[in-house]
Amino acid sequence: MSGWRSFGLFGVLLGLVALPAAGVSNFQLVGFTGQKFAGNGGLLAMSTACQSQFPASRVCSSSEVANTVKLPAGLPGGGAWVQPSLVGGVLIGTVPGAVDAQGGVLPGTVPCGGWTRADNGAIGLAVTAAGQVTALTCDNALSAACCALTPVPEPPTSLAEPAAGVALASLAVTKAVHSAF
Repeated sequence: MSGWRSFGLFGVLLGLVALPAAGVSNFQLVGFTGQKFAGNGGLLAMSTACQSQFPASRVCSSSEVANTVKLPAGLPGGGAWVQPSLVGGVLIGTVPGAVDAQGGVLPGTVPCGGWTRADNGAIGLAVTAAGQVTALTCDNALSAACCALTPVPEPPTSLAEPAAGVALASLAVTKAVHSAF
């Protein structure tokens, strides 16, 4: 019986960790720049373009794009450069590489040689308008993906709203934990 209590308590704690608190701000994707950059565009130039088009923004990381709660409407096609969220390294044959939090592996340890290379021998990380994170050669001219601090939406106030399934599941786990004691 104590195993079920532990499992139920773990479920409740997992639910609390997975749901952001209302009113908390996170960096979220707010749009792609109209200006295009090859891989040698420079991080500061891309962030400056973000700030001029989307005030108080900067170039997104791949994790910020993946964790965006509400995607902006009308993202232009063609994709946009993002900073990788590096979580480790790997050898690709004898060449060092970097592992991105979204699962991609990049040859080298920084995108496009630190945003200084615009050739097809260097690789950078980009996001498509559909939200797919992909590795591309640095000779591509892409927008920059821009992120800004935006508040996390308030949780639903009615069980009829879309997150009702999550709310009901949370209630079920809570009830199971209390009844196990």
